[in-house]
Amino acid sequence: MGRDFNGADCRGYNYFDFTMDCDDKDYDMYFNMMDDMYTDEEIRFIHKDGVVDYYLGEWANTFNMLLIVVSIVIGSVLALLTVLYQNIFIEEETADIALLKSMGIGRFTIKLWQFLRIILLVMAAIVLANIFVGTAGRIIMQEVARAVIKVDSFSLTAHLVSNCIIVPFIVIGLVAVTLLPVLKSIDEIKIWRVNNE
Repeated sequence: MGRDFNGADCRGYNYFDFTMDCDDKDYDMYFNMMDDMYTDEEIRFIHKDGVVDYYLGEWANTFNMLLIVVSIVIGSVLALLTVLYQNIFIEEETADIALLKSMGIGRFTIKLWQFLRIILLVMAAIVLANIFVGTAGRIIMQEVARAVIKVDSFSLTAHLVSNCIIVPFIVIGLVAVTLLPVLKSIDEIKIWRVNNE
């Protein structure tokens, strides 16, 4: 080593990993048995629930905070875009809505159509987003990880429950809650607006 490293503390590590082939209910018992056999200086065992925290350390908290902030920003943008597009739809279809009212179609039916149209668009966007993340998004994230983190390989793990159930229900719920007050403007459209559009 060069003179810049004189007095430096140099240590060597041998790294290996393995997976215990046991029932989930027995995992903690076997883990504790192995962990008790050696000190952390000899062999350090990492519990399966603590792997991310061990390797990421304080970064895990940073990523969680970043996830919360990004989720709030995305939710706000989604709500604002929903209001904007629904107002545009209502404004462009004012004459059609007035015509439907003059034909005796109820306000609830008109609002339901407007509501279902946006919900169907959101559902299509969710399907397309999952397809994108599973294909092109995976490749993009792999290249970003190689460039930023300097790793040889990187892959996204798809959590089917969150990607296909939890997140879609949250997004659809947010859009639905945002739509309800916007649709009240349909009540203000009068029948005579048919001739003015």
